[in-house]
Amino acid sequence: MLLLPWLYRPNIGIFALICITSQLTLFLFFKQTFWAEKFPYLYLFALNLLSLVQFWICQKKYTALRFIFIAWFAVISITGMIQFLSSENLPYLISAFFLGIIAFYYFFNKDDQLCASLMAAVLGVTATIWLVDGINQLFKDSNEFIFLLIAGIIFTWFALISYFLIKIFRQSRFYIIPLAIGAWLAGLALAAFTLVFWETISLIIGIIFVAVAITLLIKSQSYFIRQFAYCLFVSGQTAFLFHLGSETDQILWVLIAQIFILCISYFLKPHWFFILIQMLATYGIAVIYLLQMDHSLWSLNSTQTYLNLVLLNYLVFSSVLLIGSKAVVSYKRSTFLCTLVVILGSSFFDTFIGLALVDSADQSLWLLYALPCVWLLCFSFFYLYRQLHGITFFAFLVFGILLIALGYFEVFILFVILTWALKNKDRIVYGVTLVVFAFVLWQLYYSLQLSFLAKSASILVSGIILLALYGLLMKEAKINCIEGEK
Repeated sequence: MLLLPWLYRPNIGIFALICITSQLTLFLFFKQTFWAEKFPYLYLFALNLLSLVQFWICQKKYTALRFIFIAWFAVISITGMIQFLSSENLPYLISAFFLGIIAFYYFFNKDDQLCASLMAAVLGVTATIWLVDGINQLFKDSNEFIFLLIAGIIFTWFALISYFLIKIFRQSRFYIIPLAIGAWLAGLALAAFTLVFWETISLIIGIIFVAVAITLLIKSQSYFIRQFAYCLFVSGQTAFLFHLGSETDQILWVLIAQIFILCISYFLKPHWFFILIQMLATYGIAVIYLLQMDHSLWSLNSTQTYLNLVLLNYLVFSSVLLIGSKAVVSYKRSTFLCTLVVILGSSFFDTFIGLALVDSADQSLWLLYALPCVWLLCFSFFYLYRQLHGITFFAFLVFGILLIALGYFEVFILFVILTWALKNKDRIVYGVTLVVFAFVLWQLYYSLQLSFLAKSASILVSGIILLALYGLLMKEAKINCIEGEK
């Protein structure tokens, strides 16, 4: 009903909302009526049919959403395979491959090599789940070596998928997508093998694996060899860190080792996704270490623990200030995506902990305002002051100060990342930023201790402020354009 007033404005946003609400309506209809019990597979049929119709409309009018539908088909495919393995009902098996095969065939006919490779990877992951379950059934008594067998089969299976893509797309460079996914999955299985079978010796084995991986990454430029090296690196790193923590019983040593591994990874100049994984692993281990410092892993009501987490978050946020330096120029995407994940986590902590801490009388809470002030000052000096002039500069500075006073400074950082993504046309960072933006604003809206009318007024005021900032930016752009012509 809320979408009805917008139906006369056909655009990509409204189509996306209609797709989401129609899927939700279909689910709730079967969930709240007798149809789900009386006809258990009818919902499965309706889900695939509705998704197929939406995909057809998307390809006709809104092709920019095709990656969203690939992700949605992946969810349906993997969920269908898991349900098939748990119940062994044929309709679930059909659902696991139906949409994926149709989408792959469509992209193949349109010569969309990227989307076809992504769908091939999705089908490969779905089939891998089936293969792993079959291996578990065949080798129930060989628990020690089953992970090694799974790792080998996974890597071989995805290598065959990549070989198939090379054959059908002669000049494609996207065949590495299934190979990369297979390398990561095989790496996890190999890491599990080192943890289960070699136990304490995994410390040494992990170091050997990482050393071999570093050698391969330095000397080889082959995509296949490099993905195999990533596989060895991940498995060796996981085994080494796990047993280092078990032997020392100190997360601090694990954190130091992970920071060292992150530094090594940077000098190897690997893919940006590999650096992102290492950054997130370092941040995750650091969070666990800070939580353990309070002598209780989940003692989240401690003011000191919360302040430690805030300090850690702003240490990550400070990496955004380094995007202009040559040191991180190759990994701007990794830096921004890591920052977005941290903002998402800090938004969660602020919703469930931050409000209670702000209301407390602890004198150390001045840090919550000092850190964003320092960040804003540095950003203004290094970037805003050089690019904006006069009233536009002061308007954005006041906007940042206002967000600091309200305790929502992460929103300003999101604006910075979104601006960079739009300027550099980075679709990955742009898409993830929009998702994080929506989640953060949703949490802020529902955490406001105000009436519905006051919340609506706050949204209106926010919109007016953003519109005014947009007008100032457009005026600044016109002035710069005129000066450039002169």
